[in-house]
Amino acid sequence: MTGIDVARLAPALFAVVQQDDEEDWVAAWGMAFEDHAEVTSTCGDLRMLTATAEGALRYFEEGARVRTTIVWVTPAQPRASALR
Repeated sequence: MTGIDVARLAPALFAVVQQDDEEDWVAAWGMAFEDHAEVTSTCGDLRMLTATAEGALRYFEEGARVRTTIVWVTPAQPRASALR
């Protein structure tokens, strides 16, 4: 067993959720790392790297009728350095 605290090193998982007046759905899933976020659309046609999780929102905006937000599955937490 290693001495690395992998729970503290794990990225925070989030969803890009879209809502209209009738329903809400997950448009993408992402992982937020200490210095960037990686996002994949649920239909599999878009993958991206952004500086933050919130930076992905502009790629999913569809006008005033659809609201787009980040919903955290696992909250961000203080991170340990991978190498010491």
